[in-house]
Amino acid sequence: MNGRNKSKKCIKRRIIRRLYMSKQMHQQNRHSATKIQNHILNNDLEAVDHELKRLHEDEDKTVRFLDDTIKLIEEQGVES
Repeated sequence: MNGRNKSKKCIKRRIIRRLYMSKQMHQQNRHSATKIQNHILNNDLEAVDHELKRLHEDEDKTVRFLDDTIKLIEEQGVES
């Protein structure tokens, strides 16, 4: 029984770590959005295009990361 509880604790820690990482990813994406605003104000359309593409890719990664975390939670049936 002790081993089972330990594995659930490990899973919970892993989920918490993944949620923290997703928060960091989101903050980086917000920073990119601020950079885009600055490029727009400076009329640097090439930089805007580049940042938009990068932001779109990063947002996709964040969504996939969160989807994987949700699947992990559902598979393990982690209770609070």
